[in-house]
Amino acid sequence: MTSRQVQSKLPPLPSLREILKLYGLQASKQLSQNFLLNLHVTDKIVKVCGDISKKTVVEIGPGPGSLTRSILQANPKRLIVVEKDERFMPALQNLQQSVEEDKMHIVQGDILKVDQYKLMDHFLEPEEKIVNHEEIANTVFIGNLPFGIATPLLINWLRDCANCTGAFAFGRRIPMILMFQKEVGLRMSAKPSTKEFGRISVSSQSLCDVEHMFVVKAKSFVPAPEVDASVMRLIPKTTPLIDTSLVQFEDLEQFCRIIFSSKRKQLSTNLGMRFTPKQSAYIAAGAVEGGSKNMEAVQAALSKRSQDFTVEEITNMARRFKRLVESDPNLKDALKKV
Repeated sequence: MTSRQVQSKLPPLPSLREILKLYGLQASKQLSQNFLLNLHVTDKIVKVCGDISKKTVVEIGPGPGSLTRSILQANPKRLIVVEKDERFMPALQNLQQSVEEDKMHIVQGDILKVDQYKLMDHFLEPEEKIVNHEEIANTVFIGNLPFGIATPLLINWLRDCANCTGAFAFGRRIPMILMFQKEVGLRMSAKPSTKEFGRISVSSQSLCDVEHMFVVKAKSFVPAPEVDASVMRLIPKTTPLIDTSLVQFEDLEQFCRIIFSSKRKQLSTNLGMRFTPKQSAYIAAGAVEGGSKNMEAVQAALSKRSQDFTVEEITNMARRFKRLVESDPNLKDALKKV
């Protein structure tokens, strides 16, 4: 079936009034989900994915199905939608029935709780389960996520990407096209020495090439949220900046929580809250050519603000952080709550 044939078969998108009536939603509270009903915008989001005709697309939080419709019009090999709210099931089933059999699959559940390995294992064909962590995967994640779960879900996916677990067990390089609050998107793609650069910048950029694609104005949503949104594209790097044989993603996250606790303060100040001066110098040497042998450069590094280091320098320091913590049981216990 061609994209044009798919388009001609799709039922009309319900109006806001129809959504309110069909699902008994109250605009004051439950519509904080902020529906994106503008098909010009949803089509633009899908175009960021490129050609999906041979790909499995996993859409998170489809709601009434406006983005779903744009995905189907692009004619993916397979579409899996994961929706928590049962009130949207009839609308999604209506879309499912309008396309060929086995084109669209509906999973009702909370994506933060769904076993994503089992999800992919269930829907992928045997020949699609051949693991290849070097090439771009034939799976794409896409979603207009409720702002409240967008960041936790991203961190979960980055962790799975680093460890080749969950959905990423079948291929680490799964492109992710996701919508976030604009300020979160700017932090994800921020460069060092900018006010936006911080934990989520390092977490995202250590594993992925991160690109801010475009802004979606608040008025595009129904009802309009207080802030604009950003559509972000994350494609896992061929060679991540974090070497999981030396430091785990969880270690990097813990280290970033420490050094970005006050990101405009000097590294020595942030490390000094947890480590002795000698330990701090050992960690800072990870950002210095020549390491601990170049103490003048180490002292200079300790005087820099945390936000002024590159992602690679931070991942190098995280390796030393892990070695230090692993060598000292007391220190390891003290940092468990960080």
